[in-house]
Amino acid sequence: MKTFTRFFDKNVTVFYTENGCGNITIQYKNKIVDRFDTGILCGSEICTIMNEIDEIVRKRYVFRRRMIRRLKSVRNMPIY
Repeated sequence: MKTFTRFFDKNVTVFYTENGCGNITIQYKNKIVDRFDTGILCGSEICTIMNEIDEIVRKRYVFRRRMIRRLKSVRNMPIY
């Protein structure tokens, strides 16, 4: 089982675990924002997802809810 953890600004943490198929868990502070199955993706596609999360976190937000809503939408982003 492979695991990968990446820490971002504003207390956002992303966990990637591979146990047969991959799972990405997005955590804000101590709460899990979203957890989704990545299926069988290659490493470059996982890095693309991490870069998208990094772009979302780096933007300035007046309300944190907007950032959390955008982090939840990572699941539906095309990564091809």
